[in-house]
Amino acid sequence: MGSIGVYIIYIITAFIISILLFRSYKKEDNPLLWNFSIFFLLFAFYRFFLIFPLIANSMKIINISYNTAILFYFSMGGMAIKIVTSFLDLKEKTTNILITLNLSIGGSIILYQLTNTDAFRVLSSGVVIWGENSIPLYITGVSGFIVASFWMYAFYIGAKNRQRMINKIKNILIVIGAFFGGMSSVVHFTADEKLISLAFIFYFLAIISILSVWVLSYIKKY
Repeated sequence: MGSIGVYIIYIITAFIISILLFRSYKKEDNPLLWNFSIFFLLFAFYRFFLIFPLIANSMKIINISYNTAILFYFSMGGMAIKIVTSFLDLKEKTTNILITLNLSIGGSIILYQLTNTDAFRVLSSGVVIWGENSIPLYITGVSGFIVASFWMYAFYIGAKNRQRMINKIKNILIVIGAFFGGMSSVVHFTADEKLISLAFIFYFLAIISILSVWVLSYIKKY
Protein backbone atom coordinates (compact mmCIF):
# COMPACT_ATOMS: atom_id res chain seq x y z
CA MET A 1 0.00 0.00 0.00
CA GLY A 2 2.95 2.31 0.64
CA SER A 3 4.06 2.24 -2.99
CA ILE A 4 0.50 2.82 -4.17
CA GLY A 5 0.23 5.86 -1.90
CA VAL A 6 3.47 7.23 -3.35
CA TYR A 7 2.15 6.67 -6.87
CA ILE A 8 -1.04 8.54 -6.04
CA ILE A 9 1.14 11.46 -4.92
CA TYR A 10 3.03 11.22 -8.22
CA ILE A 11 -0.21 11.31 -10.20
CA ILE A 12 -1.82 14.17 -8.27
CA THR A 13 1.26 16.41 -8.41
CA ALA A 14 1.75 15.71 -12.11
CA PHE A 15 -1.89 16.58 -12.86
CA ILE A 16 -1.65 19.78 -10.81
CA ILE A 17 1.50 20.87 -12.64
CA SER A 18 -0.06 19.99 -15.99
CA ILE A 19 -3.15 22.09 -15.20
CA LEU A 20 -1.05 25.05 -13.98
CA LEU A 21 1.04 24.94 -17.15
CA PHE A 22 -2.07 24.67 -19.32
CA ARG A 23 -3.60 27.73 -17.63
CA SER A 24 -0.36 29.63 -18.23
CA TYR A 25 -0.43 28.50 -21.86
CA LYS A 26 -3.98 29.83 -22.30
CA LYS A 27 -2.91 33.22 -20.93
CA GLU A 28 0.39 33.55 -22.77
CA ASP A 29 -0.25 31.42 -25.88
CA ASN A 30 3.27 29.96 -25.52
CA PRO A 31 3.64 26.57 -27.32
CA LEU A 32 6.48 25.63 -24.95
CA LEU A 33 4.06 25.75 -22.00
CA TRP A 34 1.64 23.54 -23.91
CA ASN A 35 4.38 20.97 -24.50
CA PHE A 36 5.34 21.04 -20.83
CA SER A 37 1.70 20.56 -19.87
CA ILE A 38 1.37 17.50 -22.12
CA PHE A 39 4.64 16.12 -20.74
CA PHE A 40 3.35 16.11 -17.17
CA LEU A 41 -0.02 14.74 -18.28
CA LEU A 42 1.77 11.82 -19.94
CA PHE A 43 3.75 11.33 -16.73
CA ALA A 44 0.54 11.11 -14.71
CA PHE A 45 -0.81 8.36 -17.00
CA TYR A 46 2.54 6.56 -16.90
CA ARG A 47 2.40 6.38 -13.10
CA PHE A 48 -1.29 5.48 -13.14
CA PHE A 49 -0.71 2.32 -15.19
CA LEU A 50 2.22 1.31 -12.96
CA ILE A 51 -0.23 0.89 -10.08
CA PHE A 52 -1.92 -2.17 -11.63
CA PRO A 53 1.08 -4.53 -11.43
CA LEU A 54 1.08 -3.88 -7.66
CA ILE A 55 -2.54 -4.92 -7.17
CA ALA A 56 -3.42 -7.31 -10.02
CA ASN A 57 -3.25 -11.09 -9.78
CA SER A 58 -3.73 -11.68 -13.49
CA MET A 59 -0.59 -11.93 -15.64
CA LYS A 60 -2.58 -10.55 -18.57
CA ILE A 61 -3.53 -7.40 -16.65
CA ILE A 62 0.05 -6.97 -15.40
CA ASN A 63 1.38 -7.45 -18.92
CA ILE A 64 -0.97 -4.94 -20.55
CA SER A 65 -0.86 -2.30 -17.81
CA TYR A 66 2.91 -2.35 -17.39
CA ASN A 67 3.63 -2.10 -21.10
CA THR A 68 1.02 0.65 -21.42
CA ALA A 69 2.98 2.48 -18.72
CA ILE A 70 6.20 2.01 -20.69
CA LEU A 71 4.43 3.35 -23.80
CA PHE A 72 3.55 6.53 -21.90
CA TYR A 73 7.11 6.64 -20.51
CA PHE A 74 8.66 6.76 -23.98
CA SER A 75 5.92 9.14 -25.16
CA MET A 76 7.12 11.45 -22.38
CA GLY A 77 10.60 11.07 -23.82
CA GLY A 78 9.30 12.07 -27.24
CA MET A 79 7.63 15.18 -25.81
CA ALA A 80 10.80 16.03 -23.86
CA ILE A 81 12.79 15.80 -27.09
CA LYS A 82 10.28 18.09 -28.81
CA ILE A 83 10.67 20.63 -25.99
CA VAL A 84 14.46 20.52 -26.20
CA THR A 85 14.68 20.77 -29.98
CA SER A 86 12.19 23.66 -30.12
CA PHE A 87 14.10 25.43 -27.35
CA LEU A 88 17.36 25.01 -29.28
CA ASP A 89 15.59 25.92 -32.52
CA LEU A 90 16.74 22.74 -34.27
CA LYS A 91 15.37 21.64 -37.63
CA GLU A 92 12.13 19.68 -37.72
CA LYS A 93 13.94 16.80 -39.47
CA THR A 94 16.35 16.48 -36.53
CA THR A 95 13.44 16.50 -34.10
CA ASN A 96 11.64 13.75 -36.02
CA ILE A 97 14.77 11.57 -36.18
CA LEU A 98 15.35 11.82 -32.42
CA ILE A 99 11.69 11.16 -31.59
CA THR A 100 11.61 8.18 -33.97
CA LEU A 101 14.77 6.75 -32.36
CA ASN A 102 13.28 7.20 -28.90
CA LEU A 103 9.98 5.53 -29.84
CA SER A 104 11.82 2.72 -31.67
CA ILE A 105 13.75 1.89 -28.50
CA GLY A 106 10.52 1.97 -26.51
CA GLY A 107 8.69 -0.16 -29.05
CA SER A 108 11.47 -2.75 -29.06
CA ILE A 109 11.38 -3.01 -25.26
CA ILE A 110 7.59 -3.34 -25.21
CA LEU A 111 7.70 -6.00 -27.94
CA TYR A 112 10.29 -7.99 -25.97
CA GLN A 113 8.24 -7.78 -22.79
CA LEU A 114 5.01 -8.73 -24.50
CA THR A 115 6.60 -11.86 -25.97
CA ASN A 116 8.49 -13.01 -22.87
CA THR A 117 5.87 -13.72 -20.25
CA ASP A 118 6.91 -17.12 -18.88
CA ALA A 119 8.77 -15.95 -15.78
CA PHE A 120 8.19 -12.64 -14.11
CA ARG A 121 8.33 -10.84 -10.80
CA VAL A 122 6.89 -7.49 -9.75
CA LEU A 123 9.12 -5.21 -7.71
CA SER A 124 7.75 -2.92 -5.01
CA SER A 125 8.20 -0.03 -7.45
CA GLY A 126 5.70 -1.60 -9.85
CA VAL A 127 8.51 -2.50 -12.24
CA VAL A 128 8.17 -5.93 -13.83
CA ILE A 129 11.09 -8.20 -14.74
CA TRP A 130 10.41 -10.85 -17.38
CA GLY A 131 12.59 -13.94 -17.47
CA GLU A 132 14.89 -12.43 -14.81
CA ASN A 133 16.34 -10.25 -17.58
CA SER A 134 17.13 -6.76 -16.32
CA ILE A 135 18.62 -5.44 -19.58
CA PRO A 136 15.32 -3.83 -20.74
CA LEU A 137 15.10 -2.09 -17.36
CA TYR A 138 18.59 -0.63 -17.69
CA ILE A 139 17.86 0.53 -21.23
CA THR A 140 14.59 2.12 -20.09
CA GLY A 141 16.15 3.87 -17.10
CA VAL A 142 19.22 5.10 -18.95
CA SER A 143 17.08 6.28 -21.90
CA GLY A 144 15.17 8.50 -19.48
CA PHE A 145 18.39 9.98 -18.13
CA ILE A 146 19.77 10.59 -21.64
CA VAL A 147 16.63 12.54 -22.59
CA ALA A 148 16.91 14.43 -19.29
CA SER A 149 20.55 15.24 -20.17
CA PHE A 150 19.43 16.84 -23.46
CA TRP A 151 16.95 18.85 -21.42
CA MET A 152 19.69 19.93 -18.99
CA TYR A 153 21.94 21.01 -21.85
CA ALA A 154 19.23 22.99 -23.62
CA PHE A 155 18.15 24.95 -20.58
CA TYR A 156 21.73 25.48 -19.42
CA ILE A 157 22.46 27.13 -22.78
CA GLY A 158 19.24 29.09 -22.34
CA ALA A 159 20.39 30.29 -18.92
CA LYS A 160 23.66 31.56 -20.38
CA ASN A 161 21.81 33.50 -23.07
CA ARG A 162 19.24 35.10 -20.76
CA GLN A 163 19.78 38.74 -19.85
CA ARG A 164 17.58 39.01 -16.78
CA MET A 165 18.72 37.24 -13.63
CA ILE A 166 15.24 35.88 -12.83
CA ASN A 167 15.12 34.16 -16.24
CA LYS A 168 18.57 32.69 -15.66
CA ILE A 169 17.40 31.32 -12.30
CA LYS A 170 14.28 29.80 -13.88
CA ASN A 171 16.36 28.02 -16.51
CA ILE A 172 18.80 26.69 -13.91
CA LEU A 173 15.89 25.41 -11.83
CA ILE A 174 14.64 23.50 -14.88
CA VAL A 175 18.16 22.07 -15.33
CA ILE A 176 18.14 20.93 -11.69
CA GLY A 177 14.65 19.48 -12.08
CA ALA A 178 15.71 17.57 -15.21
CA PHE A 179 18.74 16.15 -13.40
CA PHE A 180 16.71 14.86 -10.48
CA GLY A 181 14.01 13.60 -12.86
CA GLY A 182 16.62 11.67 -14.83
CA MET A 183 18.12 10.22 -11.66
CA SER A 184 14.65 9.22 -10.50
CA SER A 185 14.18 7.32 -13.76
CA VAL A 186 17.49 5.47 -13.45
CA VAL A 187 16.93 4.51 -9.81
CA HIS A 188 13.31 3.50 -10.42
CA PHE A 189 14.23 0.97 -13.10
CA THR A 190 17.67 -0.25 -11.99
CA ALA A 191 18.09 0.10 -8.21
CA ASP A 192 17.82 -2.57 -5.59
CA GLU A 193 14.41 -2.53 -3.89
CA LYS A 194 16.05 -1.30 -0.69
CA LEU A 195 17.13 1.86 -2.53
CA ILE A 196 13.90 2.48 -4.42
CA SER A 197 12.91 5.23 -1.95
CA LEU A 198 15.67 7.30 -3.55
CA ALA A 199 13.55 7.47 -6.70
CA PHE A 200 10.79 9.20 -4.73
CA ILE A 201 13.30 11.63 -3.15
CA PHE A 202 14.73 12.51 -6.56
CA TYR A 203 11.21 12.93 -7.95
CA PHE A 204 10.24 15.17 -5.03
CA LEU A 205 13.31 17.38 -5.62
CA ALA A 206 12.49 17.54 -9.34
CA ILE A 207 8.92 18.63 -8.60
CA ILE A 208 10.12 21.30 -6.14
CA SER A 209 12.43 22.69 -8.83
CA ILE A 210 9.71 22.79 -11.49
CA LEU A 211 7.13 24.31 -9.15
CA SER A 212 9.68 26.97 -8.16
CA VAL A 213 9.84 28.02 -11.82
CA TRP A 214 6.06 28.46 -11.88
CA VAL A 215 6.14 30.41 -8.58
CA LEU A 216 8.81 32.76 -9.92
CA SER A 217 6.76 33.29 -13.08
CA TYR A 218 3.69 34.05 -10.97
CA ILE A 219 5.52 36.46 -8.64
CA LYS A 220 6.99 38.24 -11.62
CA LYS A 221 3.51 39.47 -12.57
CA TYR A 222 3.02 41.31 -9.26
